[in-house]
Amino acid sequence: LLYTLSGELAPLSILVAYFFPMMVIAFSLIYLVRRAPAAGGVFVFSKRYLHPRAATILGWAYVIMCFSVTPMCALVGALYLQSLFGLGESALTGQLIASGFMLVFMVLNLRGVEATAKVALCLLALELAVLLGLGMAGIIDPQVENVGVLGSYLPESMDSFWTAIGPGMLFGMWMLAQFDSSINFIEEARTPVRTIQRSFLLTLTAMLVIYSIAAIGWKMAVPAETLAGLFADSAQALGSIASVYLPSWLLWLPTLVIVTSACNCLNISLNAGVRAAYRMSREGDLPSGLERLNRRQVPAWLTVIGTLCGLAMIWAKPVTELQWYYDVVSITMMLSYVAMLLSFIRAVLREHALPKALLLSVLPTLALATIVYIAYTAGTQPADPAYLYHVWYCGAVILASGVVLLVYNRLRQRASLSRSALS
Repeated sequence: LLYTLSGELAPLSILVAYFFPMMVIAFSLIYLVRRAPAAGGVFVFSKRYLHPRAATILGWAYVIMCFSVTPMCALVGALYLQSLFGLGESALTGQLIASGFMLVFMVLNLRGVEATAKVALCLLALELAVLLGLGMAGIIDPQVENVGVLGSYLPESMDSFWTAIGPGMLFGMWMLAQFDSSINFIEEARTPVRTIQRSFLLTLTAMLVIYSIAAIGWKMAVPAETLAGLFADSAQALGSIASVYLPSWLLWLPTLVIVTSACNCLNISLNAGVRAAYRMSREGDLPSGLERLNRRQVPAWLTVIGTLCGLAMIWAKPVTELQWYYDVVSITMMLSYVAMLLSFIRAVLREHALPKALLLSVLPTLALATIVYIAYTAGTQPADPAYLYHVWYCGAVILASGVVLLVYNRLRQRASLSRSALS
């Protein structure tokens, strides 16, 4: 998909997204984590530095993002598992397999953070070994003439730069987006603040290096135009590269990597959504009782509820509606990053003299502008023209649902006060 959006400049899209806005967001998070070290970062930061009501809406949007990623990843994993084992293309079969994925990772998450982290590490290692290996193979033994590393970062003109970078940066953000999920493990870390702060930069930079090598190497193995034409089938795109460098008996490996990658994303997102909702429940922004922990210190009720939400979406929105998931996750992801950057700007304005605060706010403000531009292009230049402006509609509905939650909380608080007065 990145080659479809950015063509030869796919590596440049990743690099630009790394600096603006992802690296700026990472440094903003490093600053905020020291002042508010708690899981559920978007909600916690917004409540401390923006406004409690804004925190409810933005925290809710973050939970929706996480709980929407899980069924999307389950459906993608199921689609390629069907291909891997020759199970046909039946939507019903895919939904059943996706439901199985959801239940498996629900059980895994209920077993605690350590089990979740170990499985995530194993799945990630397999994914990165194949992606990085094929990328390095393309760079060391290129098969496409007149394609070099430098050309991946030099647009022919400013028009070609903006045409390629605008839509491509959104997908670049997607590729780099999971770097901040480590904040959800902050309460289990032995040295919480230092560990999580380091993980932001290490994870983000490692992802930049790995995905840049893959993006450059792949188009040196197979022409970018060919890869762009295969955007609807990632396994076929990876397979076309693997067929150049791997023996025939290993050509199933790219498909397996997509399945494990989808499962890893499902695993991390379910955990992140549960931790964010747990914090909101603890603070009274979701119904009390949901924060109760099982004997492994996991919010069991929220884990089950998150899984049930995912199962409902799988059966309401099958894999043919994948663009719906992309739009929901894209807009909620951008809302979350906007909340983090605004929290940082508000924090430095509160804690430093005005000249220093304004200086510290320059890059976050530019990153905010970048995200707004990405949100604009996501609505006006979607990958599927049938979904023109759809991402904006999704954002409006999600924000409206956050307002409904605010009204519900207000009514709940009034009812509680009335019962207290009567007693």
